[in-house]
Amino acid sequence: MAEAVCAQCGQALEADSRFCPSCGTPTAAAAAEPVAAPGLSDPPPAASPAPAGHPGATGDDPVPRYFAFARGAKIVALLGLFLPWVTVSCAGQPLASINGVGLMSGSVTTRDPTSGASEVHNGSPEWLMYGIVAAIVFALVATFIWPRRKAALAALWGCAAAMLLAVAEVYVLIPQHLHQAMRQNPTKPSDLGRSFDTQMEAGMAQMIRVEPASGFWLTMAALVAALVLCWLIRARVPEEG
Repeated sequence: MAEAVCAQCGQALEADSRFCPSCGTPTAAAAAEPVAAPGLSDPPPAASPAPAGHPGATGDDPVPRYFAFARGAKIVALLGLFLPWVTVSCAGQPLASINGVGLMSGSVTTRDPTSGASEVHNGSPEWLMYGIVAAIVFALVATFIWPRRKAALAALWGCAAAMLLAVAEVYVLIPQHLHQAMRQNPTKPSDLGRSFDTQMEAGMAQMIRVEPASGFWLTMAALVAALVLCWLIRARVPEEG
């Protein structure tokens, strides 16, 4: 059997050599090996994961879940308007119960402490309540129409504004309006003189108490939950370019 030699330099080769040890030229054995088609045997490159908060992120991204919970909290805040927002009492006896919708329309349900009969009175609407509703609706709609980070910021401002307006309405405006109504409708003068009547009116005004009710607290709790969720969204979503 003839000894194999390199076709380039004539160097003697081993029978199973693939390259010439002298000049490195491929031998006939190397040329006879099948060449694999590029890309068929190699595994496809792994796709780089999307950054946290990015729309293409995987299912472990909590931001969509936070948005869903925040929207639900704002809807609960709006539903709280149908529950009693304030109760008015005198010397521990309940006189009136007003829900958020009633404050918006000026409708008040009063209760006679002696007979227990209830009666609905129509008065002036509390316009600040419309501002509370507008702020909550703005915070809710923003999460559907704006990019996620911008929507979270808008919802933060909307919920914070609604909470401040609600506190001002229940703790400042409603007591002021109630005491103003009492001054405009004084009781029948007595035979004891104007000074006595004035003291009696002042005493009655001090016994009248306006207290937040279940609907107010439900709305405030839902807005706090929405604030926390929107803050978490802001912390996880990167700046939009």
